[in-house]
Amino acid sequence: MKIEIKNISSILKGLKRKFLQNPLLLLIFFLLIDLIIGGIFFWKYYLKVIGEEPKMTPSSKINQTLLNQFSNTYQKRQKLFEKAKEKEYFDIFKPLSSSE
Repeated sequence: MKIEIKNISSILKGLKRKFLQNPLLLLIFFLLIDLIIGGIFFWKYYLKVIGEEPKMTPSSKINQTLLNQFSNTYQKRQKLFEKAKEKEYFDIFKPLSSSE
């Protein structure tokens, strides 16, 4: 038993040395650990969501007076925008003389 533990610890020390000497191996090692941990959380919550029934929220009743007020103010603003589009404004970028 002691021989196996010493053998495993020496292998781990060798891996540690290789990982720290080569940054690419260290990056790949951490990426694999991240993927494993992310996969565990994904499957945990994915299975939790699959097992549940979807919750339906009751539709709220629309306040008709509020809707009418909003509609009226929207129509007034729309008319103002249409009036602004119809007006011709002075173009400051247009050359004053025709020779330019």
